[in-house]
Amino acid sequence: MRRPVAIVLSILVILLVGAGVYSYFTPQLTLKDIRDAAKAQDTERLDDLVDFDSVRAGLEEPKSITR
Repeated sequence: MRRPVAIVLSILVILLVGAGVYSYFTPQLTLKDIRDAAKAQDTERLDDLVDFDSVRAGLEEPKSITR
């Protein structure tokens, strides 16, 4: 009876570790892809990787607050 519980817990631990590794390395791999596309001047790939509209919106000068 204890053996199935141990198997389920082992699988759960493996899945949690895998999810942690995936979430740690995904941003690094994305940045590498962006760097490689920029070095190769691959504008189509760079456009797929970066949401330039959001970048432009974030770079816009903030509206002044009137008092």
